[in-house]
Amino acid sequence: MAAVFVSYRRDDTRDYAARVYAVLREHFGPEAIFMDTSSVDDGADWAQRIEGELEVAKVMLVVIGPQWLSLRRDGQKRIDQEDDWVRQELHRALVRGIPILPIVEHEADIPAKSDLPEQIRESLAARAIEVRSGQYLPDDCTRVVQWVGLHTGLPVRNVVRRRWRLVAVAVSLVVGVVLVTRMAPGPQVTLSMQDIPQGELCPDPTLPQACLVVPAFQVAHTELRQDQWEALRTENPSLPEIGRGPDLPVNNITWGEAVAFANDLSLSLGLEPCYTSDQGRWVKVSRRCMGYRLLSNVEWDYLEGNPAPEASCELGNLADQSFFHQQPDKVTLFQQRFPGYTPVPCDDGVALLEAVGSRKADRWGLYDRGGNVAEWIWHSDPDQSPGGAVRGDSYLGPGGGPRPPPEDHLPASYKDGAIGVRFARDGKQP
Repeated sequence: MAAVFVSYRRDDTRDYAARVYAVLREHFGPEAIFMDTSSVDDGADWAQRIEGELEVAKVMLVVIGPQWLSLRRDGQKRIDQEDDWVRQELHRALVRGIPILPIVEHEADIPAKSDLPEQIRESLAARAIEVRSGQYLPDDCTRVVQWVGLHTGLPVRNVVRRRWRLVAVAVSLVVGVVLVTRMAPGPQVTLSMQDIPQGELCPDPTLPQACLVVPAFQVAHTELRQDQWEALRTENPSLPEIGRGPDLPVNNITWGEAVAFANDLSLSLGLEPCYTSDQGRWVKVSRRCMGYRLLSNVEWDYLEGNPAPEASCELGNLADQSFFHQQPDKVTLFQQRFPGYTPVPCDDGVALLEAVGSRKADRWGLYDRGGNVAEWIWHSDPDQSPGGAVRGDSYLGPGGGPRPPPEDHLPASYKDGAIGVRFARDGKQP
C-alpha cells in the first residue's frame, strides 16, 4: 500500500497527472505512490483496491485541470453526483483527516468552495501549488516533492542516483545572473525501434476486398531484456532454471504485468501511457498515444506475412535436437503442449534461453520473433479482458510440419518461462 494517493480525472488531466506521477516516483519510488492508471493490478477488484489505498494513504494529491469541475455525466456535473469517484476520494480523505494538496495545471483555477458539494467543501482549502505543464521537472513540481516529504516522512531519493542528470542553464539578465537548474532524463531503458511502413494485410490474396490497411508503427528490434525489466522493477521475475542474465529475454511475466510495464516505461520517459485501468480491466486509449504498447494481433500477422515462414533455427531459438538431448525433463512438457510435433531438425547447441539478437534478423530487421520466448500481444476483444494473447515460438516451441495456432486468449494470471514481451509504438515517433 502506498503513502501518497493521487486523485485526478482521466478526461481532464490524464497526461498531466502521469507526468506528476513520474516525478514523484523518481523521488520516492513506485511503491510509495498510488495512481490508478498504472498502480491497479490487472484483474484486481478495482473499487476494493481504491478503497484499500484510501484507508492507508498518508496524504492525497488532487490534480486539477480546466475541466475538473465542469465535466458532466447524464447532464449533471460529476462532482455533484454521489457516486463520483473523485468526490468519494476527497470525502474519505477528509473523514480520515489526512493532508490534501491541490495541484493545479497552469491553465486551470482552484474551484471555489461554493461550487463544491457541502460534503467536500473544505477538501481544497489548502493553498494550491501550480505546476506548469510541458516541463518534466520544473521548480514548482519540486515544491510538490518537498510537501510530500514533509507530510509523509518519506525519504527523498537522490534523483542523480536514479539515473537523472542535472542540466544547468545560466540566464544572463540586466539585473544579474539567474541560475536555472532543471532535471533532464539521463540514460534509462532505451529500446532500439524499427520503423514499419503502412501496408496491407491480405488474409486471402484471392479476396483483395478483404485486405486490411495496417497503419505505420514502430516495433522493438528485440524482445525486452532482463536488465531492462530490472531497471524499472528492481526484481527479476525470470525463472532461474530457464536462464538469468542481463541480455536474456525477460520471462515468467503475466499479460497484465507486461501492459503495466509498458505504461511505466512510457512514464519514465515522460511519454503518455497507452493504457488505463477501468475497474480492474486494462483498456487501451482509443486515440493514438505517444507511449509504448504491446503489438496487436493484426500487426503481428502483418510482420509475419502470408504465408508465414517455416520454423527455422537460423531465425529463432527453438526446441531442436539440443533441447531434446540436454533437457530430457522438459521433453514431456513439450509433448504435452504440442502433441504430435517433432523437434526442429537442427542442433545449434542451445537448449534454453540465449541472448536477444543472437540469430539472423528477419526481413524487417527484427530478431527472435521466431524463437527464444513467445510474446504477449494486445487482443482486440474487450470482452476477453483481463487477459491476453501469445504469438511467436520459443525455445520450447515446435518445428517440423505445420506450426500450431496462436494462443487466442490466456487468463491474466498466466505466466511461464517461455513467454516474454516486445514493445511497439504508434507511427513514426520523434
